[in-house]
Amino acid sequence: MNTNISIKQLIIFSKVVSYGSVTEVAKIVNLSPSAVSKSIQALEESLNTSLINRTTRNVSPTEEGVFFHKKIMLILDDLESAFSAVSSKKNYPSGILRVTCSVALGTSQLMNMFSQYRVLYPDVNLAVNLSDNIENLNEGNYDIALRIANKPPENFAIKKLAMINWKYCATPEYFRKKGIPQKPGEMKNHDCLIYPGLESAWEFSPDLSSSRFLRENNVILQANSSLALLEAALLSLGIVYLPTYLSGDHLKKGDLIEILKEHHSQKQHYLYAIYTPRQRNNINIRSFIDFVSEWLSPIPPWERVLNG
Repeated sequence: MNTNISIKQLIIFSKVVSYGSVTEVAKIVNLSPSAVSKSIQALEESLNTSLINRTTRNVSPTEEGVFFHKKIMLILDDLESAFSAVSSKKNYPSGILRVTCSVALGTSQLMNMFSQYRVLYPDVNLAVNLSDNIENLNEGNYDIALRIANKPPENFAIKKLAMINWKYCATPEYFRKKGIPQKPGEMKNHDCLIYPGLESAWEFSPDLSSSRFLRENNVILQANSSLALLEAALLSLGIVYLPTYLSGDHLKKGDLIEILKEHHSQKQHYLYAIYTPRQRNNINIRSFIDFVSEWLSPIPPWERVLNG
């Protein structure tokens, strides 16, 4: 082991690789750009290899640098977890919990989750980022991402929280005008409200591709917002395919009517809690994920509304 290499050098190197800029890293670690460059050079000298390609505009890791970065990140993550576990004297959640999730889930369910969680842990405050973009936990200042997907991302710690069910539905007024389709083949006579990326949910037979079906079936609205599609459906514009955490209350009250109950998309979607492995010992994260997991079991509250 080369004892000339310090943890600080490893941290500076990892940040330079992550940010691709010596100047940016210098601001983060409160050093001058020349000090950051000297730290990298000293590390390279200790290893007797080049780790960084330098240009006038940016920096990037060499092949050896990529390999070394991958290895040391595992070590740095473990060190941070160890420091957090040893140095933290408190064993009760407190402070700020930073959560990012989709706009629809955050608007319809997250506040309810947090209000119930805070009854148990009143010293925790929530900072929420609602975004339909997939935020990078390594780059953003977030503790947890709540995401709905058919497959979770790799290289993160994952907790599967609940299966997300979807329903085809529209208003009674729409069905009075257009009739209620009794089988998938009749959907070609109806107006549909589509979320881009979920076209496969409208593929009702093996010999009918989603693109062909959606072209023949009058797609009057495409929107990358489930909230916008819900609003359009409630205005009787057409048939929509929505998760029950959005549509459940409206289905229960009769504002929306479910159709094609036997048909489901081939892809199952789940709600996941996602966090970085180095945060596995963070008591705020653990307590929130454990609470939400229990709150959603054995079935989520929005499903209980429908089944009650």
